[in-house]
Formats: sequence, C-alpha cells, structure tokens
Amino acid sequence: MSVSDDLRQLIDGSGHNFHARVARWFVDNGWEVTISPYYMDQSHQKAREVDLVAEWVLPDKRRRPRGLGIGNYDVGVRLFIECKFVPSLTVFWFAKKKRDNARRLVSAEGQFPSDPREIVVHHYLDESLRVAKLFQTKSHKGGQAMSEQQDPFYKALNQVLHASFAMQGRAGDASFGGKVPNTVLEFPVIVCGGFDQLYRVDFFGEGEQEPEKINKNFQLEVQYAYHGSPNEYRLIDVVDIDRLDAFQQSIVQDAMTAYEFNRY
Repeated sequence: MSVSDDLRQLIDGSGHNFHARVARWFVDNGWEVTISPYYMDQSHQKAREVDLVAEWVLPDKRRRPRGLGIGNYDVGVRLFIECKFVPSLTVFWFAKKKRDNARRLVSAEGQFPSDPREIVVHHYLDESLRVAKLFQTKSHKGGQAMSEQQDPFYKALNQVLHASFAMQGRAGDASFGGKVPNTVLEFPVIVCGGFDQLYRVDFFGEGEQEPEKINKNFQLEVQYAYHGSPNEYRLIDVVDIDRLDAFQQSIVQDAMTAYEFNRY
C-alpha cells in the first residue's frame, strides 16, 4: 500500500511520534505505562490529559521467615510525564534553588523524615543546585518570542502540575503491575527531544551575558496554586530523552532511600 504525501506529512509532523518514543523507552526499561490518561480538573471543571503516567516498583527482596507477622515493604514510583519536542531556541533563567523549601517538599509527602534536616539522599536535594525560574521560547513565525500561553514549556509544566495534583495517589491503568506498594513516590517530569536548542543565563547576572548551552538534566522551580490552595512550592524535572538513564538512576536511588527509612 502506497502512502500519500499528505498522510506521510501528517504522521511525520505529529508530536505523537516523540510521545511514542518516550513511552517505548519506559516500557523497555521495566516501567508500566498509561498513555494519555484523562482526568477532571476540579478547579475549572474541565477534562484534561497528561501524555504519560509511568509506574515502577522497587520490590522488597528480603527473605521473610514465615509466621512472624512481618510483611514485605515495596516502594512504588509514579511519574506524570509531558513529552516535548522543541525545535526552536529556548532560554532559561537560572538562580539558586530554595533548598529549605526543597527539603520541606521532600519531607511533606510522609515517605521521608518529618524533620527535613534528617533527609540524607534525594535527587531534589543532591542535584540541580541551581534551577530554572523563567524561560522564553522563540516562535517559528518571525523569530519573535512566544507568548506565555503558547510557550511549550509553559504548557508542559501546567499539564504535569495539574495532573500531579488531580491524580495524586491514584493509580493509572498500569496499577504497578498488580502490586500494591506500601509507599509511592510521585514526580512531575518533562521529557524533551534533546537539549540542542536549550540555553541558560544567570537571572542575577550583571551586564550582557554569554548564554551557556544546557548539557544535563535540570529542574524548574515554581510556586503553584491549584483548586483554591495557597501557592505551593514544586520542582519539575526537565529531562533529555538521551539522558533518561541518568534520571532513572536518581529515581531508583530515591526509592531505595524511602525503602531504608520505612521498611521497619
């Protein structure tokens, strides 16, 4: 069967190809994936969707003697993912991470010590000591900067944050492969089709700065109000699809830390 030029352009120009590529990576690396789940945004009474919900379980591999009444302790990880292939220039303005806020964010979920000072290892604290605060993407038309509402990163961060608030604690179709983890860690994530067009400058830098190319995964730091809640501090991982291995290693380490803290 021959494929018309119009049909081939429709397929090749669709963002679904990149969406599928990201989904395949997670499936190939042992994650259960739900594709484009819909949820109800209660703040606007509107149905929304997020590109992917990916779930993975760190099983408790200890051998338990029978009859002691001691169960295994499994840790699940759930990622709310937006997939963005950004072909045009984007600049991010970086500044120091609010580490006290990051520590409170980690401890607030209940899987880590209630005293933030006791948290030893977590990728929100060990990585991206400088975080993106603002961003601007170049438009394809006329080379002007996109408006906030049109900016792909603005759309992506809204989608993952809406989803993480609305679907918190809710299993997707994947449902951890039938397991019921004792603890679940949840993270909003934006996966990009490469960082070739991404640059950074210092928000507090003086004079005319030379933009630096972004060459590793980073985090966006935001204050976010949802469904009448006060502004809440959130971090969003921004990950290069070619650096998903490094991101996965960080998430596995978080799960292992939660396991060590909660298993007794």
